Amino acid sequence: MKDILENIANILITLGFFLIFIAFLLFNQNTIISFIRQHFSPNTIDKGLSEVNEYYRDYNFLYVENTKNYTPKNYQDILNILYTGLNAGKDTFYFYCPTEYKNCIEDVKKISNNQTILSDINNYVHPFNSFSHIGTSYNNLGKVTFTIIKTYTEDEI
Repeated sequence: MKDILENIANILITLGFFLIFIAFLLFNQNTIISFIRQHFSPNTIDKGLSEVNEYYRDYNFLYVENTKNYTPKNYQDILNILYTGLNAGKDTFYFYCPTEYKNCIEDVKKISNNQTILSDINNYVHPFNSFSHIGTSYNNLGKVTFTIIKTYTEDEI
């Protein structure tokens, strides 16, 4: 009987430590995610973005400009990253929102839901790099992905 009580006590102690550990994870979820992003996730855009197609325009405008800084700090940086990806002729590209930029995902939503802004940016790229549809997705780790459906296919070009 004593052995059974000791086994039950050990199980309850183990269960208690397990529940404390789960509670710790739940209460510190944002801190843990930030730590993982900072130490284990690449905090840059897809390395292939530096490769551009033949329709790339080496133009900068007052509204948007090509950038090599793929960690946005403000709304304008997101516009520049989007323009750079479109101008490079990419079908898909991504970047990570830094934890310091609290409104990053909200700003991405504003841009992706505003047809005027998207149309304006689309007008700055070469017609063969322009899009007919752009999809935006993001996750809890701050990864923002743009998926581009171009206006012209390779066959049409």
